[in-house]
Amino acid sequence: MSTHARKRVNERLYCCRLQLEDYQAHLNSEALPVPVIERLAGEALIYHLCALYRCYLAEVSTTYNGPDTVFENSRSLTDALAVTNVQSAEVNELNTLEQQAGSWLSQLLAYSPLEHNVSTYKQASGSGISVVNLSAKQSPTELGVLKHAYHSLQTLIDTQRRYSEEW
Repeated sequence: MSTHARKRVNERLYCCRLQLEDYQAHLNSEALPVPVIERLAGEALIYHLCALYRCYLAEVSTTYNGPDTVFENSRSLTDALAVTNVQSAEVNELNTLEQQAGSWLSQLLAYSPLEHNVSTYKQASGSGISVVNLSAKQSPTELGVLKHAYHSLQTLIDTQRRYSEEW
């Protein structure tokens, strides 16, 4: 296993924890409306969580002497490991979580803060300026949901690392 890959994952875990603390600090300050904070801090946290997950996929790959590269999802990791005829219980678990509707991982990966839903924008009268209606639909960026995703991913990484070390 590449210690470089593990170091990247640990760094991403740290960034996620810092982003969670920042999110909580924004909520505690009450300086901004909650929907704005959810967009500001929640989308940033989703970005960091997805980056963490992709780094972890690379770590799993290097654990089995696969390539140290970016994988978009566990399916692409499965395909890369299949070249060397490697099957992994860790990757199977990740595949299941990604494909299971309603799992914390499938929900996390389904939401991309870079995509804008056109229905959340409305035209301001007479000005040509678009105004964002932040309360148009329930946000998947609530602190509790993202805390759960962070702790679930952290637990998954710790558990799978222990398993691979015993292996």
